[in-house]
Amino acid sequence: MSQRLPDDKNKVSTAGRTAAAPDEVPKPPAGETELGPGYFLQLLEGIGASLEQAYDSANPLPRGHQRLIRQLLIKDGQTQTELATAMHIHKVSVGLYINELEEMGLVERRRHPKDGRAYCIYLTDYLHKFRPEGERIFAEIHAHAIKGLPTEEYRMLLQAMEKMYLNLQELARKPDMVAPLTPPAPDNPPGDTPAAAPPARKKTP
Repeated sequence: MSQRLPDDKNKVSTAGRTAAAPDEVPKPPAGETELGPGYFLQLLEGIGASLEQAYDSANPLPRGHQRLIRQLLIKDGQTQTELATAMHIHKVSVGLYINELEEMGLVERRRHPKDGRAYCIYLTDYLHKFRPEGERIFAEIHAHAIKGLPTEEYRMLLQAMEKMYLNLQELARKPDMVAPLTPPAPDNPPGDTPAAAPPARKKTP
């Protein structure tokens, strides 16, 4: 079995990405204050994109492979179905990632202990040799992200994020708490067929 990380050509390309303005915080959308939902989303998306870009620059694995490995670091020995559910993507995509990571010697399939027809996916010893480096990268990015934040302010930020996490978990269990999208009244002249409402989004299998 081949045991090597992918070449540089397999890195996630940064071509086409919009360069962030240096040392500039995004402004609230027109008509909103910084307490509005639009600014909240802007900051979350900006922080997430910046974290991904920082980690992509230091890790030669494509992002999908990184996500699968992180899930196995959380819980090793998951099935392909369990990984697809945790990653919110289709089983076919997970299978492709597993095949490629197996060729690199980073994961391996083992028979399920209870279902002989199924396989569980495990990280290899070869992958675990890289774990300290992965943790170092995360630690350095984290240290840079919270640079200049006093410890007490950072602790308050974490507490606020924990509260938001629990609120959104409740919303995930009770999606009816948010009214579904209502299409606006059509502007069509009398006799025309009004535009159809946007199709409902299907849940990820």
